[in-house]
Amino acid sequence: MRLNILSFESGISYVGSVSLSDSIFALKPNNTLIHQVTTSYRSNSRIAQSVQKSRSSVKHSTRKPWVQKGSGRARAGMSSSPIWRGGGRAFPCSLYKRYSVKINKKAYKKALQYILSDFVTKDKLFIVNEVLVLSTKTRLTLTSNMYMNIAIQRPPRPVLIVVEKTEMNVEMYLVLRNVRGVSTMSYAEVNPYNLLLFNKAFFTLKGILKLQESL
Repeated sequence: MRLNILSFESGISYVGSVSLSDSIFALKPNNTLIHQVTTSYRSNSRIAQSVQKSRSSVKHSTRKPWVQKGSGRARAGMSSSPIWRGGGRAFPCSLYKRYSVKINKKAYKKALQYILSDFVTKDKLFIVNEVLVLSTKTRLTLTSNMYMNIAIQRPPRPVLIVVEKTEMNVEMYLVLRNVRGVSTMSYAEVNPYNLLLFNKAFFTLKGILKLQESL
């Protein structure tokens, strides 16, 4: 498949096209796999914060509450029993609990391909020739990059700008961090979870080719 390359230097215009692989950008989305991969990202970022006491952690006496037989009551060995008020939990929450879920590399790459294909189908993926950063002044950069004005509409729509590693510099970071709703990252940082957080994605030509090569 071929996608047009946009240029915003003097209005919106096309400066050519790029051929992309159909096996990556022309797939029918598999929502089951996408859901599995994105939920694994949320699980892997989860940190255990709740702590409960076990039978050995609660303060109690090791004395037998009453004799084993003859009292008419149920047998009891210690007051730390989970069924007693003030006793320890049978399966307590711990800070050492891990919620991580393993995802195979092939499944991860396939989910990313499905999401990219869905972006192409819904006209949410655009390719630009370059991101012009004339200076560290945000206003001048927004003027030279008209597509960034999409992000500062009311209400703001989250926009992702993906570049190649060599295109990421200090000036670009200083400029784009001031624009509400715009995030910038290199192609190596793109993953299925953060890609779904954005309404539109703008890839530089170098960025989309490097991403395609990695997939």
